[in-house]
Amino acid sequence: MPELSLNDWLAYGTLAGLFLIFIISYFIARAKAAQNKASAKENTRLDAILHRSSERGEGVLVGTSEGAGAQVGSLAGLAGLQTQAHVFRHSLHSDLPPKTVAGDGNLVALSQQLNAGIYHTADMPELYKLDSSGLAGIGSYAYLAGLIPELSRPNLSALLMQGELSPELILALDAAKRHDLDAIMASSSLSGQATAHFIDPQSALGEETFMSQSTRPREKAGLKATLICLKIARGLIIAGLLVAILLQLLGVLP
Repeated sequence: MPELSLNDWLAYGTLAGLFLIFIISYFIARAKAAQNKASAKENTRLDAILHRSSERGEGVLVGTSEGAGAQVGSLAGLAGLQTQAHVFRHSLHSDLPPKTVAGDGNLVALSQQLNAGIYHTADMPELYKLDSSGLAGIGSYAYLAGLIPELSRPNLSALLMQGELSPELILALDAAKRHDLDAIMASSSLSGQATAHFIDPQSALGEETFMSQSTRPREKAGLKATLICLKIARGLIIAGLLVAILLQLLGVLP
């Protein structure tokens, strides 16, 4: 058996610690899910927004990927379709149905098919409208030109954006604030995340928005445990880098 160095022991110890944290977090999340299963309490900001919009009879505007990759689309944009499905499922009986605008032709086609399937599954195909999904524009500024006028729709309560969102989307967030709309932005772009956090820290969401919107207790508990491990691992990496920089400045490390 090869002799392990100090770095090897630290690496194995970190992995074992993260695995233990995942297991503990998983069972804690399962226990909390079992306790709160009968309650209708909103667990996320998105659910709270959907609950308020349904109570007030107001609509929600969903924006998926501004189309930085043009017709190719992006994985982040496809993840936005999952958020769209979550919004439409919870707004089937809303007085003002939600609307999706995309920055990619392929996303528009997928969005329309997704909406049609949601209404068909709910046995309400007559309520489906083809214009519930539309193309805002291909490219950052073309996307803005198509998105911002939609914010002036009457009885609109929230703007949800997810995908490859660039810093130019700061104009959309600013317009949403001027119209007194709730806003959520989840971007796979670091510059987009920084922009959203600068405008409104509460509107910028992290990696949890790209996780599955599962309602199954086991899957949901596993996802929550994964997010906790990701945050802890990120904190350990940042702390390790800061300590290494400090030790190098002090001359301890070469």
